[in-house]
Amino acid sequence: MKQSNDTSNRQFVRVNGFFPILCEKIPSKKVREEKELFFSRRDETPAQFTDEFSWLKRPLEENAGPEQEAYSEQEFVSIHLKLDLIINLLMKREVDPIFHEKPRLVNISGAGLRFKVSETLHKGDICMVKMFLPVLPVRVIKVLAGVVRAKDLSKNGNNLTEASFNFDMIADEDRETIIHYTFKRQRELLRETRDKS
Repeated sequence: MKQSNDTSNRQFVRVNGFFPILCEKIPSKKVREEKELFFSRRDETPAQFTDEFSWLKRPLEENAGPEQEAYSEQEFVSIHLKLDLIINLLMKREVDPIFHEKPRLVNISGAGLRFKVSETLHKGDICMVKMFLPVLPVRVIKVLAGVVRAKDLSKNGNNLTEASFNFDMIADEDRETIIHYTFKRQRELLRETRDKS
C-alpha cells in the first residue's frame, strides 16, 4: 500500500525513550512461517506469569530523571490495564511477560528502532519485537523486524549487541501508535530543554 508523503515523513522522526521491550530472534527456517501467520498471531497472549504487582514496589524519587519518569508514566497511564490484569488473575488467564519488563532506553521511529540486546544478532536476522509504549490507549505492539546493523559491545563483563532494526511487518494502527509516541516524546524533550534554560 502506497503511503502519503506526510505519513512517510512522519515515520522517520526518531526519539530516545524508555519503555519495556522484548526481542526474540526467529530461526531462519521459521521466518517464512512467522511472516505468513504474523497478522493472525498479533493478539495471542503468551503463556507466562510472574508478580503482577511488582510495579507497586518501586519507590518514586523526588528528583527523577527521564528513566524514573518513564516508570511513573508507565504506571499511571496503565492503571486500567492493571485492573484488567487483576481480572485475568482472578479468572486464571495467562498474562503477557512484557508487563514484567523494566523500561530501557530505545531509539525509535515509525520505520524502525535501535536498542541493546543480550542476544548475539547479525545483519539480516529477523526478530519478533514487542513493545509496551506509555501512551493511551494501552496496547502491546508486536512487529517483525529485520536487523540492518549490529555492533558487539561489552559492558561490565556482559556481551551485548547494539542492534538497529527496520520494521518488516507491522500493522498500520501500530505504526500510527509509534508515530504518535515519537511526537509526544519529542514535545516532552523540548519541554525538558526549555525548563533547563
